[in-house]
Amino acid sequence: MQNEKKFLVVVPHQDDEISVGGAVIPLLREQGLIPHVLFCTNGDYRISAETRLHEAACALHVLGVPREHIHILGYADMLGGSHHIFYSTDNPIISPSGHTETYGTNEFIDYGFLRHHVHSPYTKTAYQKDLKEFILELQPSIIFCMDFDSHADHRMLSLSFDRIMGEILCRKGNTYFPQVFKTLSYALAFYSYLDFWTDNILSTRRPVSGEIETYDVDIIDFSLYTWEDRIRFPVPAICRKRRLRKNLIYNALKEHRSQHAELQAPRIINGDCVYWERRTDSLTYGANIQVSSGCGKHLCDFMLYNITDITSKNFLPQEYLWKPEPDDCKRIARFSWDQSKHVEMVRIWGNISGDVIKKISIRSSNGEQIIYGPLNRNGQKNDFLFKRMQGIKWIEISLLEVTGADIGLAEVEIFPQAEAPSRIKPFIKCMIQDQFIYDYRIRRQVTQLVLSTYQYGIKEEVRFSVEKGQSYLDGSTLRIHPQDQEIIVKAYTSSHIYDRIRIQRVSDIMMRLVQVIRFMDKLDWYLCCRKEYVGSLCKRARQLGLRCFVKKVFQKVMRWQEVEHETRYRRKQ
Repeated sequence: MQNEKKFLVVVPHQDDEISVGGAVIPLLREQGLIPHVLFCTNGDYRISAETRLHEAACALHVLGVPREHIHILGYADMLGGSHHIFYSTDNPIISPSGHTETYGTNEFIDYGFLRHHVHSPYTKTAYQKDLKEFILELQPSIIFCMDFDSHADHRMLSLSFDRIMGEILCRKGNTYFPQVFKTLSYALAFYSYLDFWTDNILSTRRPVSGEIETYDVDIIDFSLYTWEDRIRFPVPAICRKRRLRKNLIYNALKEHRSQHAELQAPRIINGDCVYWERRTDSLTYGANIQVSSGCGKHLCDFMLYNITDITSKNFLPQEYLWKPEPDDCKRIARFSWDQSKHVEMVRIWGNISGDVIKKISIRSSNGEQIIYGPLNRNGQKNDFLFKRMQGIKWIEISLLEVTGADIGLAEVEIFPQAEAPSRIKPFIKCMIQDQFIYDYRIRRQVTQLVLSTYQYGIKEEVRFSVEKGQSYLDGSTLRIHPQDQEIIVKAYTSSHIYDRIRIQRVSDIMMRLVQVIRFMDKLDWYLCCRKEYVGSLCKRARQLGLRCFVKKVFQKVMRWQEVEHETRYRRKQ
């Protein structure tokens, strides 16, 4: 039975725990939840596992995670290449650090040895087995996991997690349904925009291919990753301090000295934490599935896409669809249950690429039928609400009209309730121009602000009131009184959920002074980071030899120039 108080952050490498859960860990700790972190690799591609794991323990101590809640699988940091564990199902590979099986350190024992008293071989089968057993043993109520980033280890974890989660949910008599959130560690954090030193803290920006290092495959608005459907969590005050040295995220990153992770702090620190939620409460996992042709198991395997080449720069999903045979005129998938169900919504995920499904039919045992088309492109979700919700024994989906033979469905989800159940406390957050706001500075010339709110876990009317100042509200527009220096606004709902923000009006001179302080903070960060970075470059040059080192630096500079050229070209277009 799942532990309602535990939540788990699953990441491949040490330092990924901050880009995936750095701000959400203290946020959920404030709500009384207990954090656990699982590292799938030892991060030992160039640096020893002892160093990487010790640094991670120190960083997590800063975030409030005790050492006994840090776990490791003990696999190799592979970086990429044809000899990756992902491509070896049964035969153990030799890692760059020279290992063929999982291992731990004096501080941490690898999970396979801890459970079975034997180390696990470096194979994809063993990796997924250990990951599955760990999750089933811990049974956290909430899981935050890495998604499809450019790093091969990130992709392997994301695909493996989806596969084993499908196996868990499809078990006969399964009672474990965790809340799952996934995020893009590189594109949304580690290599995101350098936008920390602004007048007000900014929310996470949508990544654009060509503008962000390593973000070669633009998957936003494909499949799960519709930008408008992202889940946004507010950031605790200690994680949004505007002086880096006082910011909790920066101080946690500083502990990863071997990675110089504090270099990325101005990219990682934002006013919100962005995830995409994968619901696990679908009735399809316990349904009897019949299809007119093709492989019906893909309709409820939790995998919205699958990749066979995790090192490719192209996003080429394969082997993830229910694809009816070309000569199948019926193209029907039927879900049935031994006992009648309450159904409020059906969600259908289409094919990411290929031909278009122009029209579908959704029919239930109680006589209700929905005809819709075409399905959203790029594999995005399609939601259908039922009017007759009680006593449903079967639901049948038919592909009525298609444009070609290359069609299929990635997943069908049937939910007993339209809104996703959540174990995280509902909240509202005030926004200005889609930015989460907390302490907000404006110039004296500003006479009005348009307020809006983001809601999580609730759908209620939100009202605003001015608690301090002579300013007043005209609907959702705050009309600012010229004599107000500080304005406090409260947003609240009928269920007593509220958010309170402070707006400070500052003169041009004061704003210039703040900008000077920001500049000094940026200079301090730059000098401190570069001092350590230059030291690491000298060490690297000694290891590689001067000639090889200069060659690598030249290749890096050329790559930067290519990215900058592509960015300028896109802007002109």
